[in-house]
Amino acid sequence: MTITKELLRVFRTDLDKALKELEDKHGVQISVGAMTYSDTQFTFSSKAIIGGSPEEVEKAEFKKHCGKYGFKPENYGTVMLIGGKQCEFIGFKTRATKMPCLVRDIENGKKYKCDTKTISFRLNR
Repeated sequence: MTITKELLRVFRTDLDKALKELEDKHGVQISVGAMTYSDTQFTFSSKAIIGGSPEEVEKAEFKKHCGKYGFKPENYGTVMLIGGKQCEFIGFKTRATKMPCLVRDIENGKKYKCDTKTISFRLNR
């Protein structure tokens, strides 16, 4: 059997159903990330969150790292216009040096990285 995109779509649907049972049983939230594949194998990343919604964890991570970049906890969720799109300031990629800030497009939910100068400029308007 060769692994295809369609096979992975079906597998992901089944995996999400199975993980939902585990979430309910153990009181955690599990999300499956990107999947990569070749002809004979595939891999995927996953994340389990214990004790809170993904938004609560995101906000706690923001609060933990914001001082490192010169921001304040109350900056979390601030809506600003970036690249012609309404975005909210949601976090940091702590290993990134040039563009460590993360924003989420309010319209479609996509996340984008951004530099600290851009965010600081938008916050000080």
